[in-house]
Amino acid sequence: KIRSFNYNYHLRNIPYGVRLYKMQITGDDMCTQCNSAKETLRHLYWECEISKRLWERLKKFLQNYFNFDLVLTAKCVLTGLGNEGCLPVNIYFCMILCRQYIHTCKCLKKYPTEVGLIKHIRSIEVLERNIAASKNKLAVHLKKWQKLCTDTNE
Repeated sequence: KIRSFNYNYHLRNIPYGVRLYKMQITGDDMCTQCNSAKETLRHLYWECEISKRLWERLKKFLQNYFNFDLVLTAKCVLTGLGNEGCLPVNIYFCMILCRQYIHTCKCLKKYPTEVGLIKHIRSIEVLERNIAASKNKLAVHLKKWQKLCTDTNE
């Protein structure tokens, strides 16, 4: 699901207000989260105040668990590219999960919360840990997820 979402996200093949309105699926093109601007991909994943709070929370999460200071820019959030190029795999993956969480909440007509985002990331880590354990690849999993696997206080 995550790979498919990321693929479709980068192809701009996901539902967002302006696109759905042009296709005559919805009656308006306003953001479903804040209802204060047209819902473009840029607005939905970067400019919307609700999304910005999620990105700030993700930044704090990455600092706490991976000791990584993510510089939040539109380029970084929308493409996953940092100032020096590609981001570390675990950081990039968490960013994909944040975008997927925003997308899922939009589709389910649920309000995205900071707590919900962290629960989403943790649930994916647990799922990956179980798969890695079944394949005897826990060392690779632990290297990717570092401290998050052992620390449950956040």
